[in-house]
Amino acid sequence: MHAWDPEAVRAGAVAELAPWGIVPPQDLPRPALNRPRPLEDVVARAQALHGVLDIIHGAPLDAAYAMVAAVGADRWISDAERAYLARVADGVPDVEAEYELSWRAESLYALLWTLGLAADLPLTRELELRPDAFRAVDALTGPAPPGLALRAPEEIAAKLDVLYCAHWAARERVPEQWPEDLEPEAIRERRRALEWLLLTGVEWDAVRLDV
Repeated sequence: MHAWDPEAVRAGAVAELAPWGIVPPQDLPRPALNRPRPLEDVVARAQALHGVLDIIHGAPLDAAYAMVAAVGADRWISDAERAYLARVADGVPDVEAEYELSWRAESLYALLWTLGLAADLPLTRELELRPDAFRAVDALTGPAPPGLALRAPEEIAAKLDVLYCAHWAARERVPEQWPEDLEPEAIRERRRALEWLLLTGVEWDAVRLDV
């Protein structure tokens, strides 16, 4: 394992972003290397996300929730997601919340990448994932299969730095003509997932994305 070098990691992020016309400012904070959450927590959060997204896309609430609970992942449903599900149960779903939460599919993609179920996590809006990549975290199929493992913390933190710099650029609208192939909301949610994974003890909805 190589020593963590924040300057080298940032240089790699700068090089990856350069073709998109994104140049992070010199004073943008450098990436830190934090200990990731336990594997079982990451898997459970992915299972919870999968279940919530299933409900958003029309799966019966009670049945989908029961399957998430059956694998012990229901406690990983976030407060915002619980509030949405409560409104669905009351028969008054919040369309705005549903739209916002639907972007968490991007967070799920990011978690699949950290688990080695996706080969890459690019900046572009289109991700090509095999259907069986989702099966591993689909509570409908039962507990997650054995053999899952997290990528190296250094690899996750380096990817997070690329997403961090890209998200900064999206919020600042740098470049002024934003690249058509980059979706700011997708970048935001992919960043959220990796930030959460490397911020042990911080709840999902409390992850700060304004810094």
